[in-house]
Amino acid sequence: MGKKICILLCLVIALSVVLPMQTTAGQVQNDVSISPLWAHIHLFNATLSFDNGRASMTGRLFAQPGTSSIAVEAVLERINANGTTTQVSSWSNLGTNSATWMWNESTTVIRGFNYRLTLTATVTRNGTSETATQSMTAWAS
Repeated sequence: MGKKICILLCLVIALSVVLPMQTTAGQVQNDVSISPLWAHIHLFNATLSFDNGRASMTGRLFAQPGTSSIAVEAVLERINANGTTTQVSSWSNLGTNSATWMWNESTTVIRGFNYRLTLTATVTRNGTSETATQSMTAWAS
């Protein structure tokens, strides 16, 4: 009788290790999304792409209702082979007096380098300000 219990326990342990962990809804947990938690900002992103030596950049920021202003600065940097950076272009005083901000820009770049676009936004809502930064790095081929 003791041997049967021991074999049964070993079988239960082996099956619990082999079977995938499941959530309470019966779905396998495959991915976890991690994103910043902002008080005033609902969505903020930057994109950077290249075509024939031309960098195309976009930025989007959607703030919470009650936002009185969004101020944004953008910087495009080339990442050199030794790890240093060289500023290619910068844009300041980008912003709006509403809760939605969108931006598109393009500039000529030298192919064969990584570039980083960094957007820094300050959102003012109900008398308080919050600053957030988003960046994207891409290869200009």
